[in-house]
Amino acid sequence: RDLTVTGVQTCALPISATKMWVADPKKVNDLALLPDGTQLATAGDEMLVKFWDLEGKLAKQLTGAKGPLARLAIRADAAQIAAADAAGRLLFWTAADGKLTQTVETGAVVNDISFSGDNLKLAGAGDRRSASFHRVKLLVVLIDHGGIRIA
Repeated sequence: RDLTVTGVQTCALPISATKMWVADPKKVNDLALLPDGTQLATAGDEMLVKFWDLEGKLAKQLTGAKGPLARLAIRADAAQIAAADAAGRLLFWTAADGKLTQTVETGAVVNDISFSGDNLKLAGAGDRRSASFHRVKLLVVLIDHGGIRIA
């Protein structure tokens, strides 16, 4: 069976029961399951990261974004959440308290983000033929719009 999250866009995830709910009154742009599979996080045009239990009950919201959220990533240890907004900002929250800890201006639209398996880096891909790594613990931002630069 499938669990379906419905905004303007729909996504289905296989689990043992079917459940539908409106996750964003405007549009859901990205989603991610917590590593332990107990919650689903959504990011969208409402400028919030929302955490839902698998019954569709809102568990937590992360605030502080200044524009629609386009991409979402959760560290493998679930200690940190990152999102990219439509203006090219990367936002980092701590999962324990939901506090926005860092905002990084990339200067380009971010099409995808992903944490490394060791939880130390965030990789991003952008509209200007770019890929970059962001060291999560030190928050050193490296953007090279002509290609890939790793430090």
